[in-house]
Amino acid sequence: MSDEGIPLEEAPYGEYLKILRKEGYTAEADEFEEQFTRIFHDLGYTKEDLLATSLKSVQEVVEIYSEEVQRQMAAAISAPQNIHISGTALAGKDVDDETVNRVAATQMRKHEDRMAAMRMLYG
Repeated sequence: MSDEGIPLEEAPYGEYLKILRKEGYTAEADEFEEQFTRIFHDLGYTKEDLLATSLKSVQEVVEIYSEEVQRQMAAAISAPQNIHISGTALAGKDVDDETVNRVAATQMRKHEDRMAAMRMLYG
């Protein structure tokens, strides 16, 4: 429960970060704030939009974003020459397929690690 007496998942995400920090999870709160700010920025929203969004909605947006990143990664790995790679995996002109696949695999591992850390905190 948040300080206002509403379920935490309905409270603004900024409130959740304050609670994490108050409970001694400053590093985790900082990491979530940085990652989620980047995700929301990629989607065209500001940090203020993120902090004012309910925790439940942030979780839903991140899950949808995660699924899209995974879809793009799978497509990049299976046919890197035919896909426009953007967002978390960028490739320059004349990059060979092996490099694109290696970068995509590295990005996917990092993404999976972040998602595992989120699942541990959110249950």
